[in-house]
Amino acid sequence: HALSSSSSKLVSAYDKLLSSRLPRFQVDPANIEFLTTPQRFYESMMQGIQTATQRIVISTLYIGNDAKAQALLEAIKKRLREHEEIKLVIIVDSNRTLRGPAVAGAMEKNPGSVKEAQSQDGNYAKLRDLVSEFGSNRVKVALFPSPPWPLLGLPKWVFDKLGTRVHELRSVF
Repeated sequence: HALSSSSSKLVSAYDKLLSSRLPRFQVDPANIEFLTTPQRFYESMMQGIQTATQRIVISTLYIGNDAKAQALLEAIKKRLREHEEIKLVIIVDSNRTLRGPAVAGAMEKNPGSVKEAQSQDGNYAKLRDLVSEFGSNRVKVALFPSPPWPLLGLPKWVFDKLGTRVHELRSVF
């Protein structure tokens, strides 16, 4: 019982700290729906995209390369083509978005070739193409930076020794 009380106090203190520094808004619990399976999440995303009237906002670690991710992007494009008033905002992790097979290989071999690899590869190319097709007045892409190394309690050199993909771990802490 002492552990749960201690944990509760820690969570409360952390909540107060975040509340004093970050914007927030209240939501009626009756308006919250828990999506308990990946399929249900996907269906909810597709329904939201297909019924959007003003904006589509997506915040995610990355846009996948599988068939469902491609279908999601196609649904977004279709909705944007059909309704010129709809705006799109996508917020993604910068490390994951700027990494793909070609980008990761370029980073390992020659850091100077990363820009060329990014222009042809994965998430970066998909998002760049959305902005190119629909314009920066309708499509905004924000790359979320990983937290600074000191916030994780480990020196940067530890992560540098572990390789480029370990940098993505900062974003999920």
